[in-house]
Amino acid sequence: LLATPVLALGRPVGTAGSVIFGMVTSTDQRVNLEDHNLQMLTTDMVGKNSSSGVLINLSRQVVGIIRQEEGEEDGTRTLTAYGIADLLPIIRKLSNGQQIAHLGITGTDVPEEAHEEGGVPRGAYVTGIRMDSPAMRAGIQSGDVITKLGTAEISSFSDYQDALLNLSPNSEITVTLMRQGQPEYQEMTLEVILEG
Repeated sequence: LLATPVLALGRPVGTAGSVIFGMVTSTDQRVNLEDHNLQMLTTDMVGKNSSSGVLINLSRQVVGIIRQEEGEEDGTRTLTAYGIADLLPIIRKLSNGQQIAHLGITGTDVPEEAHEEGGVPRGAYVTGIRMDSPAMRAGIQSGDVITKLGTAEISSFSDYQDALLNLSPNSEITVTLMRQGQPEYQEMTLEVILEG
């Protein structure tokens, strides 16, 4: 996608029916949202903080959904968008009338150096917990590494996202995780009721 010509359609300049043409200038950032990490596309186009709409390529394929920014409504900014590839599994599930299960964490992959040099196990590394979430009620903490959701093995945050999408809200699952102890990581299992 890098250096791909794109059109921003919708409300890229804050008014309905506006269009901007430009290029994707960066694809290597990710945004950590609750239970999902999404690719961020940065463009060379300038829009409003209230911008919304989609990015399409010259083959008329949607490649991103424009991200709204908080702030003064008439402020300007470089347009960014969530990459559509990361959103498609969520969109498919919702369009089929299914709910998305939530555990309530933010996280990332365990860096290779941390695994090799620090002995941090592979899995979904928990960086934050939403207050009053299933994760918090079950006792999951920042710094834990989730290695299994139910029967699904987790070796990356992407594995975690995929496994969570295959689960149903209000279902009870076993979360297997590794927690830093003295002197090494200890395995724990916690029972969690997911929410929708």
